Amino acid sequence: MLFTPELSMFSLPIRKKTKTAILGVPFDSSQSIFAGARHGPLTIRFASTTLNDFSLLFRRRVSEFSISDWGDVEVVYGDFHKTQQLVHKALDLINAEKYLFLGGDHSITIMTVSYLHNRVETYVHVDADPDFEESYQGFRYSHGCTLRRVGEIIGFEKVILVGYRATLPEELKALEDFGVEAYSTYDIYEDESILKNAFKKADYLSLDLDVFDPAYVPEVGTPEPFGLTPQQFLRNIKYLQPKFVDIVELTTTRLNSITAVLAAGIAREILIAMNR
Repeated sequence: MLFTPELSMFSLPIRKKTKTAILGVPFDSSQSIFAGARHGPLTIRFASTTLNDFSLLFRRRVSEFSISDWGDVEVVYGDFHKTQQLVHKALDLINAEKYLFLGGDHSITIMTVSYLHNRVETYVHVDADPDFEESYQGFRYSHGCTLRRVGEIIGFEKVILVGYRATLPEELKALEDFGVEAYSTYDIYEDESILKNAFKKADYLSLDLDVFDPAYVPEVGTPEPFGLTPQQFLRNIKYLQPKFVDIVELTTTRLNSITAVLAAGIAREILIAMNR
């Protein structure tokens, strides 16, 4: 059910009962442009070993907190529903208060939210795409349908979409019809307090790395120009204190990935924000 990591995030304890658990879900069978998100957990963990676990922003270390790395779920490529069952079994076993999930494509969020739904009051979806298709390429559990499925699980009044810029008129109309609170990248350019206010509310934060401009994150599943900068995200990360986070769509096969380094740096700040 679980693969024990050879490298843990920031050299944290492996498979210990702690308040916060890190869990990789290397499922990428719904990727539609660039593939390879199955390597996300491995490359983020490796990148974390090249960074200090001390955050200058928070003046705290990741290792100060009760956090353990539980490795990766043994996913079944091509089978969303079987993988979802395995994710749920892993979460039964781990039984932590808080989680950081490492993807994997964005469909893994459907798997995690379907398990944690009773504990989620506000879900914030940070993404270049709304992911609000009813189905994509004939499949309702694609990465392009994630926000639609999450809204069906927890209620559309509990979701906030932040940072989108790649969409179509039909998808915009659907967001409006379902009453989704949604802010584009261009809205954030005009008023960065949107990030602050959304982050303050989030108890589940789902971060698709493609929300950032591809100048910073070239190795993602669906890169999209005119994105946010890491600095904009970092300026507002101090307002975060979520219970659950996922970082998804890192698509690389290189251990020296600059996208993985950024993802690991964000993970450090988020782990401290979750537990401070």
